[in-house]
Amino acid sequence: MASTMIARAYERSREKGLVRMEDEVALAGFPDEGGPDEQEPTWLKRVSRALRGPGIVQAPQAVLDCARVAFIERRKSGSVVHVARPLFDSWTNMAPLGLRGDAATTRHQVFSTAWHDVDLWGERVSDRLWYLIGQVLPKQGGPAIRPLEALLISADKSVKTGVPDNGEFHIPSVQPGYYDLRLRLTGAEVLLPNIQVGV
Repeated sequence: MASTMIARAYERSREKGLVRMEDEVALAGFPDEGGPDEQEPTWLKRVSRALRGPGIVQAPQAVLDCARVAFIERRKSGSVVHVARPLFDSWTNMAPLGLRGDAATTRHQVFSTAWHDVDLWGERVSDRLWYLIGQVLPKQGGPAIRPLEALLISADKSVKTGVPDNGEFHIPSVQPGYYDLRLRLTGAEVLLPNIQVGV
């Protein structure tokens, strides 16, 4: 359809004398080699292939993963889901020698979406239990956003509900492991997939 429109526009321009000899020579490099029944001229196919060629930039895998999770979650819930990606982890970033004294008892992680930052602190309360404290901060600044609900979901799909308190949420008695953290806000949800607690 598009090639037919282009061919008609070209013919009208040619009849009106708007096509110069240089244009005819340039187009001769892309001759129409197709038969009369072919829908799209060969030169147009070549141009289309060139435009779709290897110049396309591939998005980083982490961005694609977040987009896939957001798409799946949005289809499930019907609401807007912002998938956070990790920005900082006090257990993986290097600390100067001698300043790692309490690394085994506390952990600070920061996650980010396009609209929110989520600070998550973990404190070891016993050999097998952690206490999580977090807050959701708007990217444009301002006070912390109090989540309506904070759900910590383990690999076996068991759920711990956090307690919202003064712009923070608290989740006590968490076993070490990998979890999904869902923070339900007004009109949206922030998902922190596969967060690490004490591991």
